[in-house]
Amino acid sequence: MPDPQVKHLRTLLVQMLTYAVDKHYLPCNPFTGTALTVKKGGAPPVDRSEFFVTPEQFPWMLNDPLTPGHVKMMILIAYTTGLRSEEFLAMKWDVIEFDGPEPKIRIERTVDGKHIREAAKSDNSKAPVPMCDRLGAALLYYKDEHPPVNDWVFGSLRTGRPLHRTQVGADHLLPALRRMAAAFRKQLPNGIPSGTGFHALRHSFNGLIVHVGTDDPAKVKEVQMKLLRQGDERTNDRYGKSSPPLRQRARQAHINVSDLAMGETVS
Repeated sequence: MPDPQVKHLRTLLVQMLTYAVDKHYLPCNPFTGTALTVKKGGAPPVDRSEFFVTPEQFPWMLNDPLTPGHVKMMILIAYTTGLRSEEFLAMKWDVIEFDGPEPKIRIERTVDGKHIREAAKSDNSKAPVPMCDRLGAALLYYKDEHPPVNDWVFGSLRTGRPLHRTQVGADHLLPALRRMAAAFRKQLPNGIPSGTGFHALRHSFNGLIVHVGTDDPAKVKEVQMKLLRQGDERTNDRYGKSSPPLRQRARQAHINVSDLAMGETVS
């Protein structure tokens, strides 16, 4: 069992380097993604590998009368695009391109609690995310029903800044997941794993890419890398981040996942 004081020092080190990156003193945090990256307070990682929101369970969450509309929109974005919560909470309406041949969402900033970073998580994370007609229509309807706060898609009327991920998760997302688990008790006999948050929806999206993908594992892997914007440089170098065939396969996979999640059967 690691010494608590060592965990505390590791956390401070990571936070100091993250601050240096935010202020452009360093190009990157060399410890991000390594064993030195720990959660605040040294909390151990939570195993959520067995939890998966199915296309049958997902519409139930969107129709749950106890879940606020803005949280349903967050759930829809996370489940059909794989966006990280720190990315969709930091969205302003001007990064959503509704028009053009390839509507998309640009990733220009992230948010961590009260801290807004005018940068993506990594170079790979900067890649735009496809947006199909179904999601675009849902966002436009949401905008009519929820006027922007300082142009934030998910802005707080109280602070004028993006909503806080931890608070939204504790107050709304986790209770919604628990209600969903109660409705699907036979499929989820053990309920919702401790520590589950928006990232579980990103993992579900990753699994759905395989479900709607081709029989060629290599092509599915390409699409996963493209849509999830992960950091496997070997795949990026081999296939190219912006090659038209890969872009089209990624967009079609996003459309298929959206159709599956929002009521259409994907052949």
